[in-house]
Amino acid sequence: MDQPDIEVLEALGDLGNVRVIPLMQSNKGKRDAMERALTLLAWDNPPPGAVLALMDGDTVVPQGTFDRTVPFLVADPELGALTTDNVPLVAGSAIVREWYRLRMRTRHELMSSLSLSGRVLVLTGRFSLFRAEIALAPGFIAAVGRDSSYHWRLGRIGMLTGDDKSTWFWTLRSGWKMLYVPDVAVCCLEKAPRQGFYDSTIALMLRYFGNMTRNNARAVRLGPQRIGYFTWLALIDQRVSPWTSLWGPASAIALGLFYDARVLPVYVCWVLLTRTAQCAIYGVFRLTFHPLFPLLQFYNQIVGAAVKVIVFSNPDKQSWTRQSTGNGAAAYHASSAVLMWLSLLLLATTAVVVSIL
Repeated sequence: MDQPDIEVLEALGDLGNVRVIPLMQSNKGKRDAMERALTLLAWDNPPPGAVLALMDGDTVVPQGTFDRTVPFLVADPELGALTTDNVPLVAGSAIVREWYRLRMRTRHELMSSLSLSGRVLVLTGRFSLFRAEIALAPGFIAAVGRDSSYHWRLGRIGMLTGDDKSTWFWTLRSGWKMLYVPDVAVCCLEKAPRQGFYDSTIALMLRYFGNMTRNNARAVRLGPQRIGYFTWLALIDQRVSPWTSLWGPASAIALGLFYDARVLPVYVCWVLLTRTAQCAIYGVFRLTFHPLFPLLQFYNQIVGAAVKVIVFSNPDKQSWTRQSTGNGAAAYHASSAVLMWLSLLLLATTAVVVSIL
């Protein structure tokens, strides 16, 4: 918090039962600020049953949100944390706005399904509630501030980004249930981090999927008996789905080149039909539909799959989209590029061989 922010809070006068605890900025990044804030709250020794909210500063929480979410934690003693739906309020071009909207709709469907298993795959940093006994535990605070994961080839990787994945993994490993509340939403103020649509979405995907990658292996190692078979299979799918997504266009191109060129227009029609059907299902829950959705859905699936291949091969590459904290990796690993291109070459070769046979 800067000095002008403190002056604004002082000018508000009496805040009733709200007590403001100012925390000066250290310019060491978000993780350091969260660690110091949680440590300060832990020293304050909150009462048993207290609930702690972790949220971004550019999140708008509608009135009644806490009234509709906190009771879940009160009613279920095995529930450790929950998160809600996100409605993006986007500043930018129409295509960027629709890309954000479609992404949040996809997230809504996936999180609703996963929540039925008593687990989710992320406790979103936009807005999540935790039991104070979890969020103020020394191990949780240490994970937020100085988390790291081990990679068989690259060694220990410091988690510079993805604090919401760190809080999720600590809660998951500790055996707590997690919940997604689909009918409660917070509003997220979004702005494209780059000038163009392609540059902005690639930068965001690199951040999102990079955080996913650095948590995936260690979460899989927990095993299905500890985290549940459905959650464990969903984590396995994160590693398999990039290749199944790329197999469609790779095999269609190979068949078009080596078998019959008419395969390509048939594939295009199939893509438009299936992606329109997928987006129409999303529209049933939101009661809206945009003509760009089918194209953006295919873009997310194919380009997103390619980005996942890149980040799975280079898990040490990480950066924020709007901050300089954590740019790049500590060193260049030639083996990362070699493995990535060999994997893509194997995919293309397999598609060509199948089309010829």
